[in-house]
Amino acid sequence: MVTITVSQKNHNKAMEKLLGEDITPAKFTDLNRTGLWLKIPGKEGTVDKTYAGQVDVMPTILHLMGIDTKNYLMMGTDLLSKDHNDTVPFRNGDFITKDYKYVNGRIYDNKTNEPVTKTPKDFEKRKQQAEKDLEMSDNVLNGDLFRFYKNPDFDKINPSKYEYKTGPKGQEKN
Repeated sequence: MVTITVSQKNHNKAMEKLLGEDITPAKFTDLNRTGLWLKIPGKEGTVDKTYAGQVDVMPTILHLMGIDTKNYLMMGTDLLSKDHNDTVPFRNGDFITKDYKYVNGRIYDNKTNEPVTKTPKDFEKRKQQAEKDLEMSDNVLNGDLFRFYKNPDFDKINPSKYEYKTGPKGQEKN
């Protein structure tokens, strides 16, 4: 059984009062980090500080369920894979890595939340990847490109046989 719990905190005024400090753009980015808890049968509990976005949840869960994903269109990567991409882009073009975050055109150290004095070696590569990921997402969503995605594992649903309020017709709940 896979259990997922997600919580999020982003109430700036309340957080300022609770923490006793101003919520700067860099701090706001930190406060939007959320936990993902997975209970994997037969595995000892551990805390993994891997950086990931929502797009990484589906590939990870499918992996845990033993489902081969090579025929599926996914934008994220499996959190448990050695090839996981730990750059997390945000909708506005900002992004975060395990070492630094790029917020409002400035790079901040994750430990101190202070602006960095030297641009990280991998910054341009990660920035370009974040921009590419966002562009691909925009193209798929705004261009309605899923309509061209044909996966043999997916069955076409006849909408006339489905009641969206209750499920398949004939199985209505009383």
